[in-house]
Amino acid sequence: MRHRPPLDQTGGRPTTAHDLQLASGIIDRSGVVDVLAPLLDAELGRHRTITVRGALIACQVNALARHHQAHLIEVARVVNAMTDEQRAALGFSRHDPAQTYDRLDRLFLKLAEVLEAGRPGVSAKWMANTIANASIADEYRTTAAVAVDGTDVETWGALHGDATSVELDGDASATQLVDAPPRTRRPKRKAKVFGRGSDGRNVYTVDRDARAGHRSATNSRPAGPYVGYELHLAAQARDVRWTNYVDKVTLSDEAPGVITCFSLDPAGTHRGRAIVDDLVVASRRDTRSRTWSGTPATASARPTRPSTSWRLRASRRPSRP
Repeated sequence: MRHRPPLDQTGGRPTTAHDLQLASGIIDRSGVVDVLAPLLDAELGRHRTITVRGALIACQVNALARHHQAHLIEVARVVNAMTDEQRAALGFSRHDPAQTYDRLDRLFLKLAEVLEAGRPGVSAKWMANTIANASIADEYRTTAAVAVDGTDVETWGALHGDATSVELDGDASATQLVDAPPRTRRPKRKAKVFGRGSDGRNVYTVDRDARAGHRSATNSRPAGPYVGYELHLAAQARDVRWTNYVDKVTLSDEAPGVITCFSLDPAGTHRGRAIVDDLVVASRRDTRSRTWSGTPATASARPTRPSTSWRLRASRRPSRP
């Protein structure tokens, strides 16, 4: 049995007082610690030396750096590079640089179990969106409109076979435009199916959550099927102040293009159902948001409040020539 070489937990970037204050403010404003701490902290036994709040703040400090890597070893290096006063302010006790990664790893695994336990309102998507919303200052929330777009994220699991042979069994296959597969002279090896998931769709890799979907072409690759996820991003957009619902629109001033909500779903998930519910939850205003996702109106028309609803309808005015 080959053992893993010891991890290098040194060389972290020193944490400035500004970065620590900024990261602490984001985590505290989000309120996720108040929800997660009772689920993670045990009343009996020896208390952990790394607090939930301290671990999340350390992750946020690591995320503030440009071109950062969201790896636990990088967070461990951040913790080891802190001063004793900074670690004490985060609730760290009996600090041992050689044990930082193992302690963070145990806490991360327990956090993953809590987020995947199926508790109402407690999930990885809830936690990520809550922290992301807390990082946006109120002065940058100038409009109620958002623009939604999605991008493909390939799975880390290896696909055994050709990607063009996977079955597009998701809900999105009935609504999105699918290009014809490119012609090839070599024989096509059918992708291996590892089984079926709880949603009844095929599993093509050891990544049990990844699904098959279709993606559009880019400069580096053609359009076609892939296995993985689709990341839906909702960015703040300009409000529509007035429109004649035919060919004239008056928009508000330019708005900061901050991401107010996002959703990572298996590839092939219906795009209207993938993020609309998250947009309703993330909305902090009483006004209604209109999104464009390239899907039929019936799939993305949802009430933003219990007492109000909206529905997209075709214009009664005739089209101008």
